[in-house]
Amino acid sequence: MNNIFLYLLKSAISLGILYLFYLAVLRQITWFRINRIYLIASILFSLAIPLITIPVRGDTSLSIQVITLDEIRVSVGISDGTVSSFGFWKAILYLYLSGTILFFIRFIMNLIRIHIIWKSGGLIRQNGIRIVLTDKNFSTFSFLNSIFMTQQSFDNPDFQSVLIHERTHIRQLHTLDVLLTEILVIIHWFNPAAWAIKRAVNENHEFIADQEVLGNGFNLRTYRIRIIEELFGARFIPVTHSFNRSITNKRLGMMEKARSTKLAKYKIMLVLPVAGILFFIFTCTQKESDKIGENPMEEIIPAESLVYLEPETMAEFPGGIDALRKFIIENLKYPEEAAKNKVQGKIYLQFVVDETGKVEQFVNKSGVPPPPPPKQVEELKVESTAGDVLPPTSSSVTINAGGITVVKFIKGDESANYSAEHIKLLEDEAIRVIKMLPDFKPAIQDGKPVKVMFTFPINFVLE
Repeated sequence: MNNIFLYLLKSAISLGILYLFYLAVLRQITWFRINRIYLIASILFSLAIPLITIPVRGDTSLSIQVITLDEIRVSVGISDGTVSSFGFWKAILYLYLSGTILFFIRFIMNLIRIHIIWKSGGLIRQNGIRIVLTDKNFSTFSFLNSIFMTQQSFDNPDFQSVLIHERTHIRQLHTLDVLLTEILVIIHWFNPAAWAIKRAVNENHEFIADQEVLGNGFNLRTYRIRIIEELFGARFIPVTHSFNRSITNKRLGMMEKARSTKLAKYKIMLVLPVAGILFFIFTCTQKESDKIGENPMEEIIPAESLVYLEPETMAEFPGGIDALRKFIIENLKYPEEAAKNKVQGKIYLQFVVDETGKVEQFVNKSGVPPPPPPKQVEELKVESTAGDVLPPTSSSVTINAGGITVVKFIKGDESANYSAEHIKLLEDEAIRVIKMLPDFKPAIQDGKPVKVMFTFPINFVLE
């Protein structure tokens, strides 16, 4: 789930930055074919870049790196003892997938509409172009290698200008660009930058076709009138190139604009540093590092026990991450004694999946201490969220690469009896379930199975 959101975030950032560059640097120049290349490359770059990972070797010291999984929330009603689970990010995922499905259905319906028009229309050929004549009230449009128009448009004296316009779309394969932008908005339906870049692609296609018509000697004023005639009372299909589409002052103004200088087309080169920075930020990840960071470690782990954050192939629970969450939810029980004493809080567990896919044996040198008095909490300047964060110390909490360990406890209700014994009930229950996990499919790095460490937040809540 996290991977989906991370992909969408990286892709959205890339789209937004590249579109802003287009607005600032390229949109006003009349080298429309170069702009087309830029816009399509921006889409492909933004869709592909989050999928690329280039490992970069760090320094030669060792670090313990951790994968943090989504929180599991276990709640119990004081009266009936019912257990429930909550997944905020899962709800967001379902919302995203619902939107994606709706826009995909919209895309398919538009293709079906085109097919219906094609089947019901009369087919003729002119100058090697396939023309479908229809009695439906649509503006003239092209799709793939066909032009669709009404008999009235076909009989118009200015028909040739329309034919050249739509033929330009066909010969330059503009439909492929449109289909790509449809895929983009299916994936990024929530992203304004995706819709903006889709509009820019369609707008630029019209600039190219208009330029081709006027380059063939057609009168500018007559051509403008022909466009407006097509506009009134006609509909268009989003996945096609309608002749009257994008009737804006900008499009009409571009017909009169003087051609940009040859030097202007080299402005596209300015995007290379931008693309290079995005590529480096989104693809380069540190492969390994031996340096010990901020982790509260009591012992240095030998190099042969290196634990990876992002191996080439991640350790996989049978059935995937959702199956892992389901397993934990089904097996976790709110300790009865903890519920009686109103003890609740969030526990962070760490465990290692070894080279064989097994969760390594639990090693717990000591438990988490009870919360300090309020004055002590204030003096420690600990972070305040739902409750007070109890910072782990070397005398009370240990992380060990060979086992499952509580690394943090965030307490809940101040009125509860937070004795060390009661807190340990929650810790022990969380550890019990983690120890029940079946074997994972091991992580792979450089063709060999490696260890990987997970952090799992489990939130015990009384309702």
